[in-house]
Amino acid sequence: MQVCYKINPFLSFSIIIITIFFYRFLTQKPNILKPGFPSSFYDDDMQQDVSSLNIFVIGCGNCGMDLLINILHQEELFLTDLEKGISSSTEQNSKTKLYFSRELFYSEEFFRTIHMHFQTVKFIVVVRDPVLRTMSEFRINNPSLNLSEIWLQICEHNTINVQHPYIKRSQYIKHLEKARPYFVPEQFLVLDGQFIEEKPTTTISRVKKFIGLELRHKAYSKICLAYPDDCLQHENTFDIHRNKLKIHELYEYFQPYNYEFYSTFNVNFRWSYLTSISQSRSDK
Repeated sequence: MQVCYKINPFLSFSIIIITIFFYRFLTQKPNILKPGFPSSFYDDDMQQDVSSLNIFVIGCGNCGMDLLINILHQEELFLTDLEKGISSSTEQNSKTKLYFSRELFYSEEFFRTIHMHFQTVKFIVVVRDPVLRTMSEFRINNPSLNLSEIWLQICEHNTINVQHPYIKRSQYIKHLEKARPYFVPEQFLVLDGQFIEEKPTTTISRVKKFIGLELRHKAYSKICLAYPDDCLQHENTFDIHRNKLKIHELYEYFQPYNYEFYSTFNVNFRWSYLTSISQSRSDK
């Protein structure tokens, strides 16, 4: 006796769709970073590109990174925004490729992923006096607050709130120490945003020497972008004299982080309360 089975077309279609879904799920390359990290890191062409020198310009917000990018563009060095995907630029030199990001500086997996997918890598890191950077972020995100009101947010019961995200973002060594298992300090050029503004010609010379490009000996005068939030002088309008004790306390808090940062990358930016006072006076 022959038994005939009637195939349900809907069930068959569902099985096919589910099979395709699981196949794509099992064969896709995982994005191990947080959402928003460019998926082009996982393109086959990018993984095979091991002959180019890849330069990553990174830094936290309110450090003067846009100043550096502006100078590099004037030097006809085009940078690709990592947040938009690293395959988007059509003007990259075949031997030296530059990328920048204002967000991945804080990523837990950024350096590990770079190490996995790039063979020849260097980093240009833009930082800034952590106290001025912290106050700048408060000022920009809360433009109506004066300095005394900002301190009410920084401190809780007259004690610095070390868990505040603006303060934690200024602990540069805590973010860069994630690179230690994968890269050596010689692969990093660390720049102070204040120095970029005051000596742009020297800055570009250091950058090109670090990258290995020929110098064009183009002279730049002291610059400040048209955007107030990117202009480092803008933050020196804070009334530091009326709040000098609190500011001094914040400098004391950042000092151990700064010393470890200096020691790791062989720099000394001399970030201190006295330096900030002298800069404030010179700007008046």
